[in-house]
Amino acid sequence: MYRMMGWASLVGNAILFLATPLSIWLGRLMFYSQRRVRKAQDSRMSLVTEYLASLRAIKYFAWEDPITEKIINARSEEQRELWRTSMIQASLNQVMQIVPYLSLLVMFGLHVGLSKRRLDAATAFTTIFLVKNVRRNIMQASAFGRNFASALVSVTRLDKYFESTVPIPHYPVGPLRIDHASFRKTKTASFTLNNITLDFAQGGLNIVSGPSGSGKTTLLLSILGETYLESGTVTRPDDIAYASQSSWLQNETIQANILFGSPMEKPRYDRVIEACCLREDFKDLPAKDTTIVGENGTSLSGGQKARVALARALYCKAPLLLLDDIFAALDAKTAAGVWKHCFCSDLLSRRTTVLVTNLPWIAEQADLSVLLEKGQIESAEPQIGIVRKPIAIAQVLGGDAEEDDALHDTVQEIQPNGGTLNDANRAPEEKHLKDVVNQEMKASGKVGRMTFLQYMSYFGHPVFVAVCLGLLLATNIFTFSSLLWLSVWVEAYNHQAHIDIPYYMGIFAGLTFLEIGSYCLAIIMFEWGAWNAAKRLHNDFIHAIMHVSLSWFKHIPIGRITNRFSSDMASLDGTISTMLRIMLDTVLLMLFRIGAVSSIMPVFMIPALFTCLFGVLIGEAYTRTAVVIKRLTSSAQSPVFSQFADTLAGLPVIRARSGMSSRFREELAARLRTWSASAEASFNANRWVAVRVDLVTALVSLSAGIIAVSQTGVVAAGLVGFSLTNANGLSQTILLLVRAMNDLEVEMQSFHRVREYVKLEPEEKDDKTYPEEDEYTDDPRHVIPENWPRSGEIEFRNVTIRYDPDGSDILTGINLKFKAGERVAVIGRTGSGKSTLVLSLLRFTHVVSGEILYDGIDITKIPRQRLRESLTIIPQEAVLFNGTVESNLDPSGRVPKHILDKALDNCKGIASFSPHTSDDSDNETQSRDDEDNSVNLTTCVDARGENFSHGQRQVLSLCRALIRQSKLMLLDEATASMDYETDRGIQNVLRRELEAVGGGRTLVTIAHRLRTIIDYDTVVVMSGGRVLEYGSPRDLYNRRGQFYDMVYHSGEMEDLQTLLETESSQQGI
Repeated sequence: MYRMMGWASLVGNAILFLATPLSIWLGRLMFYSQRRVRKAQDSRMSLVTEYLASLRAIKYFAWEDPITEKIINARSEEQRELWRTSMIQASLNQVMQIVPYLSLLVMFGLHVGLSKRRLDAATAFTTIFLVKNVRRNIMQASAFGRNFASALVSVTRLDKYFESTVPIPHYPVGPLRIDHASFRKTKTASFTLNNITLDFAQGGLNIVSGPSGSGKTTLLLSILGETYLESGTVTRPDDIAYASQSSWLQNETIQANILFGSPMEKPRYDRVIEACCLREDFKDLPAKDTTIVGENGTSLSGGQKARVALARALYCKAPLLLLDDIFAALDAKTAAGVWKHCFCSDLLSRRTTVLVTNLPWIAEQADLSVLLEKGQIESAEPQIGIVRKPIAIAQVLGGDAEEDDALHDTVQEIQPNGGTLNDANRAPEEKHLKDVVNQEMKASGKVGRMTFLQYMSYFGHPVFVAVCLGLLLATNIFTFSSLLWLSVWVEAYNHQAHIDIPYYMGIFAGLTFLEIGSYCLAIIMFEWGAWNAAKRLHNDFIHAIMHVSLSWFKHIPIGRITNRFSSDMASLDGTISTMLRIMLDTVLLMLFRIGAVSSIMPVFMIPALFTCLFGVLIGEAYTRTAVVIKRLTSSAQSPVFSQFADTLAGLPVIRARSGMSSRFREELAARLRTWSASAEASFNANRWVAVRVDLVTALVSLSAGIIAVSQTGVVAAGLVGFSLTNANGLSQTILLLVRAMNDLEVEMQSFHRVREYVKLEPEEKDDKTYPEEDEYTDDPRHVIPENWPRSGEIEFRNVTIRYDPDGSDILTGINLKFKAGERVAVIGRTGSGKSTLVLSLLRFTHVVSGEILYDGIDITKIPRQRLRESLTIIPQEAVLFNGTVESNLDPSGRVPKHILDKALDNCKGIASFSPHTSDDSDNETQSRDDEDNSVNLTTCVDARGENFSHGQRQVLSLCRALIRQSKLMLLDEATASMDYETDRGIQNVLRRELEAVGGGRTLVTIAHRLRTIIDYDTVVVMSGGRVLEYGSPRDLYNRRGQFYDMVYHSGEMEDLQTLLETESSQQGI
């Protein structure tokens, strides 16, 4: 350049260098902007992950709309930051565009103005070629800087995370002893286990009991090293088997969960299965112990999950077992069987066991019984020489050697994923669940090349899309006009003695700036269109996921959906629109160049045709490979997310076992290697294309040069330069177009996958419901009154229930009527159909025949959301979300605060109610008398409510139910894991509240604990999907049928008889 333009080239290059500080400043802005984007993305993804994991609870309460709104609000914040980043990037791109062109104009001006030198074709077009190369390199440097800034943000975040982690303490190895130790979950946590001294019975059974919030779970976590040791000492074995209160299972087979990495020992395995009473459950599973338990064990009932977790602890040979309230989810007979075959056998011989439970008949059999109260030891009573006698326990539980066969003739209750365990179609479904990831990885095929038109339809109005395309067309017109004008300028020297330099220079500069301006506007318009498209797709996506049937989730891992919300949405946020713009721009550029070259040098069309043919061939080969690699990369990413989330949920269980942490690290590393290998293959495919593009570009440029030389003297020098410039770029343009189209097609996979989810059919798609009272109808008799429901009356009329329309019957011949204001208990063995009966009221099942009437209206004629808003359920596992108590009680924000405060005040006396600080994830709380730390509406709630004990979460769930003031309230084993005092407190609050609000409110409770429901108005006994008995507790007891048998086997027969007599005397019977 210096040889052609002399000192003017130095000035031009100086301008390029002077622009460097501006680029650096914009790059710094980009860094901080991307950091804000990452923070906003984290906030959104944490909400998405949390809500997807609790989608069943969200549907219970008809919260789809307010939860969707929360996610959309988080997304809006993220998109605001994305727009700022896009504009900074656009500014950086414009600087990279303007500076080289400004440099070119300055050099031309100095060359012809001050130097008074002639601008010939060789100088003009060679300089343009070199400047455009410089511009391309600067643009690549800009892209590199952007990627580097993004990488730096990620590395900084990782570094901050690594520095914030607290290592798990390693206690001295020895017998389990705690000596004057005080524990906190974290250094800043309020709740303390204070001055704990325990010498556990080595090789024996140690029972820990106490009211909700007393510190039972915290004690077990402290033994595991999951809390902060303030003072004292702890010794323990280095290998511990831990079964948590909320059973944690991997998304594997039942057998794999029980083995948990240990080698298979068939005799021991069979003994453990028998001890945990799982053999009967296996009879209902076509795949037996190879049944996939699903994410979070969703394919199993609560009792089955608890027993599988117990079996995992039993099967291993760890010398110490920590079992957290495993009997809470078991019915009386199953609990007795587990006690007899597990705790009274040699499976626990010479193994120290610490069991948290509030069952008094178990505490009587313990070698050491510990009572906790307010984080301190109230009593610790060793029982020297105690012998656990299964025969004595059997006598207490009834002494019957043979169980009623009817209790084993069961059907599986509704599962959280909407499936059933005894469905005849379950066997192929199990195979599907095993292969679900492989099916995604094997998915092949391409999205159509014109799919980008569907994507652009999300930009907005068609006029907006036309403007975007028009700006790209204008950019190319100005680009070729400036080059053509330059050739005219050059030729003018051959025909005119005096050149009007300002005239030619002014038009050239004007066309150049018009090119820059139109391209700038095109970038902004495409970014705005992509921003709108991403917004619409994300909002439609989350709306579709929130309203799809729960049965859909049994085929789709949560990790895959999370991947769609993260990786695929990231592609929609930027990559696709950029590639689309480049592709369309390249199409226009190619058409203009072909027209320009063919009009001046027609013979050049021969190498151009060869280039097109070659481009099509390598493009097709690349696309076939790249699409498959893209699918592999995406599908390999989902298991990483699933594994990571699964591991985080089970960290205490994993870290408790010796060597298990390294095994899980290796499994995660193996999945990461698979993901990295697919990413590396994608990079290699790109390099494969790049090498061939460069080779053909060089050959075509050589051909263009030879043709240009042959045209000397035939075509004017300016036109030769114009055509040669376009010819040199044509081959690169053609191959760039092929690559751009292929890359766009690959990235369009993200749009295609998200759009597939957007098109999911809502669960109410086939509903034929009655209109509301104020809506027009041809039949005014079939409307839903505005004040419906006026009472909680429920009637089942010969109802048959299925989970799927084509599946097997789950409940058959159900005929029941619950009067308004009644308290109804539904009892029966695990799998008898209790939950199915109750949850059918929420329309999570299909009514095959018969009717279920709620206040006189068939529930299948009521819109699902209206139905679910009109009743309330308190599930067995209380679900709380990250936020405050107020946002958990009323996510919609529609309930007045004084009502929220009143409900909270009514429940405060039930259980200890002083949570930890928001950074704490303890499972217990401080003293009941600590009013300063009591719960209020502004109290922070951690994700999953981990700063509250299990009992406290249930009390908050009760508050949530009371606020709704529904005419029908459902309790599904809501108090199973609570102590009797807390259980009684909840029942008293329910009785008081149900009677307070005008009456007519019906309570339906599923319970294993008979003490909870012994004073109810009506009891329904179920078995095998049918109603065996129905009547008042006293009448059913006097019949000496199934209810009497259950009372007889409860271990509390005398107390229950006393309660029945008391209730009868109060009623004047």
